[in-house]
Amino acid sequence: MDEFINKLLNKSADLHKYGSAEMPAGDQLFNVRDDIDVLPGSKQEMIHGLVGSLLYLAKRTRLDLLTAVGFQTRIVKKYNADDEKKLVRLLKYLNHTKDLPYVLSFQNPLVVVASADASYATTHDFRSASGGTVSLGGAVVHAESKTQKIVTKSLCVHPTMEIIR
Repeated sequence: MDEFINKLLNKSADLHKYGSAEMPAGDQLFNVRDDIDVLPGSKQEMIHGLVGSLLYLAKRTRLDLLTAVGFQTRIVKKYNADDEKKLVRLLKYLNHTKDLPYVLSFQNPLVVVASADASYATTHDFRSASGGTVSLGGAVVHAESKTQKIVTKSLCVHPTMEIIR
């Protein structure tokens, strides 16, 4: 994956030339402004390809990118300047942590632990975001972050819906 990450960063070098980021996303990740013009078509295509590559990377070895990349996939068709700033931050974080290894280490006894959590009405369309992990012996073997398709009336129902789904 090192070669894949380097190719991705080289392809997008003009977006993240300067600086680094300690986290893949800021606290404004789920804020979407509709009053800003959408980026031109050629830039949209380039960003669409980058987001697809980031999704591939996040699902395979960089689970720390899942929430930020998941949001990028939901807005990629109507990308504006604010969304581009979020992508730049994600790329700066990836550049800063490109040598971060994906380590699987198992502990005895071998125990399977699943956890799920959700946040209520955090996205721009008031949908809730949920996520979960499954670990085997202390090593995360599956992680996901998604927008819930079901709208519920209670915050308590969200983690339950994540587990059921």
